[in-house]
Amino acid sequence: MQRFKLSLAVILFAPFLANADPILVVDSGTGHLLGATGVEVDGALYDVAFMGGTCADLFDGCDDVTDFVFQSDIAAGAASQALLDFVFLDVVAGNFDSIPQLTAGCTLGTSGLCAVLTPWGPADPGFVNQVLAFNVGSVDGDFVTPDLQGIDDVLGEAGITLGTWAVWSESIAVSEPGTLALLGMSLAGAALFRRRRAQNRSVMRSTGSGVWSSTTTVDVKSPTSS
Repeated sequence: MQRFKLSLAVILFAPFLANADPILVVDSGTGHLLGATGVEVDGALYDVAFMGGTCADLFDGCDDVTDFVFQSDIAAGAASQALLDFVFLDVVAGNFDSIPQLTAGCTLGTSGLCAVLTPWGPADPGFVNQVLAFNVGSVDGDFVTPDLQGIDDVLGEAGITLGTWAVWSESIAVSEPGTLALLGMSLAGAALFRRRRAQNRSVMRSTGSGVWSSTTTVDVKSPTSS
């Protein structure tokens, strides 16, 4: 019975995950921080990936404001500050604040600095407006600042090793809480039906072709405390 209760609790509480902390995406082999999901920026949730390369390659040419999720210096500044406040932290998965080189794109840097660029609009030909989140290895030293960057400048391990692009997208977690609630209730009903059928299968008989077949269940184990 406990396996059903635990599964339903996870499903039914899904609509409330919008207020949870971001989930960090970490490479299990290298320990590098690849991005995060569910980062709150001005009341909405976004996913972010830290990627090397050029702005032109990563942002559909990097030559129109519609190429970017955040389309003003204020919005891009809020997103950059959210990275410093909620993503670049020292946590169990890694010391992503104290060791900026753990961030993808900055892993070859040696100065204890990682600049994460959030572009927001085209500037002079060949350049893009952006806001940088500077992780300098301590919460007190981190800062956000606007800047320009060449759209063909290569960031990351293959180029400027002290910088990486923040590629943002709307988070899946932000979409339709009502839809998630309905999905949860539907799955709960299906699970309850399976449970009752399993309990009664030993006494229920088909009128024509045998008895109810057994069902396969998967136990959900409670996570161990770290």
